[in-house]
Amino acid sequence: YGIPFVSSARAFFYNKAIFAQAGITEAPKTWDEVKKDAELIKAKVPGVTPYALPLGPEEAQGESMMWELGNGGGVTDASGKYALNSAANVETFSWLKANLVDTGLTYPNPATTDRKTAFADFGAGKAAMLNGHPSLIQKSKDGKVDYAVAPIPGKAGPLKSTLGVADWVMAFKKNGHQAQVKAFLDFAYNKENTLKFDELYNLMPVTQDTLKEMTASGKHADLEPFFALLPSAAFYPLGDTSWDAVSAEIKKSGGTAVAGDPAAVLGDLQKKAEAAAADK
Repeated sequence: YGIPFVSSARAFFYNKAIFAQAGITEAPKTWDEVKKDAELIKAKVPGVTPYALPLGPEEAQGESMMWELGNGGGVTDASGKYALNSAANVETFSWLKANLVDTGLTYPNPATTDRKTAFADFGAGKAAMLNGHPSLIQKSKDGKVDYAVAPIPGKAGPLKSTLGVADWVMAFKKNGHQAQVKAFLDFAYNKENTLKFDELYNLMPVTQDTLKEMTASGKHADLEPFFALLPSAAFYPLGDTSWDAVSAEIKKSGGTAVAGDPAAVLGDLQKKAEAAAADK
């Protein structure tokens, strides 16, 4: 079995001070507005990465999916089959390449840039905007960054369904240590313990009693945007046993779609995904 023990939703973070320096008064809602704002930042705030785009091997599958969702695409189609090279996904990466990467509005090589680099840059005031999760809140506070959170911009408007992520507890051995596993789970999922763990690391809960406590206590105003996003979030196809192999391939080469030919890169990934699905 497998059950989640913490969850997360993704949102758009931006540096309010940098936006003010560039004369930008509100968060972008569309891709074109992201481009326009990035151009203003590049022109008026030198030394800052306008948009931090991490498509390196740490979490290329996550950043890719957030952009794909903004264009009606995603990892799978409506039937649940892999659709990595759908027309919508190819269009998404073509837009990224032409409008952000080739124009110097993000890192020189997003395919080798990891999320930890993007998060560190934002927390140091060196990046103006990026997609992030709740752990970026504390990093921003530690760096004294005056930040704000908004829905992730999509092609025509903000995402109605953002990326959701859950970390899981899993057990594999049939009939193995059932009594001990039950005792551990009873302890781990007790409200007092889940609340303590989630509050220690500023994480999102997965149990109703802890969620109720965190939303009612008034102590987690910084997480409220994420609480609102989570119920409609889209998740990786974790029920498909081939996903681990497919995710690994996206991490390995998915970011190169903004460097070379997006259709060719995504087409190669689609072939590997179909092969992995056939072998499961």
